[in-house]
Amino acid sequence: MEHVLFTDLTANRLRARVNQAPVAYLPLGALKSQQDHLPLGFAGILSQGLFSALAREVGGVVLPVVYFSPELPQSLCMISPECSICRVSLTSFANLVECLIHEVADYGFRIVVAHGYDPSIEALEVHRLAWEQKYGLRILLFSRILPQDMTLTDQPPAAGMEACLMRALCPELVDLAHDPLDGDASSLRRLPGDPLEAAYAEQGERALDLQVGAMASILQKALQELVDR
Repeated sequence: MEHVLFTDLTANRLRARVNQAPVAYLPLGALKSQQDHLPLGFAGILSQGLFSALAREVGGVVLPVVYFSPELPQSLCMISPECSICRVSLTSFANLVECLIHEVADYGFRIVVAHGYDPSIEALEVHRLAWEQKYGLRILLFSRILPQDMTLTDQPPAAGMEACLMRALCPELVDLAHDPLDGDASSLRRLPGDPLEAAYAEQGERALDLQVGAMASILQKALQELVDR
């Protein structure tokens, strides 16, 4: 399999990938409890898996997942209490990401693509234009797993779609005993080889394929614009 993770590349292979396509993918995660059936690092796992597929199709390098995330307003925390760690102030989060963008710009990357935890994406949007001008690169931000105009047949609710996506990427991390896709049958704990499990994984794979295709089109256009300058 083609290696695309920054941590897996040698210095020579990293330079070759940057020369081929100067794209740095920045997965933005969060360590928090959001559904009983999903791992705490779901957002980062999803973004890294999505970016790995995208890098193999378009080129570029997937940076390590940033699991530090901005603190939510106290009002939202009281409405939706959750177990979480690695939360920092908005200023600290912006400073951390700006340091990363500075580093990748110095290394020769010309496009940074970020995807993941919604509050992190929203925090970066505030600084996007200023950082593009300051570091001379393009920053693309994505938060949805599916573009607005794309739907899946018989798409499950949000919590169910998250379970489908995790089945497609890391099925062993889904807690079947608390899976919302099972409804009242959750206590039966299906085995991984169950036909219904395969159907859920197929839904997740299709959602990922749709997102990769949509993002690849945008990214290829951005790369062509670099060539045309």
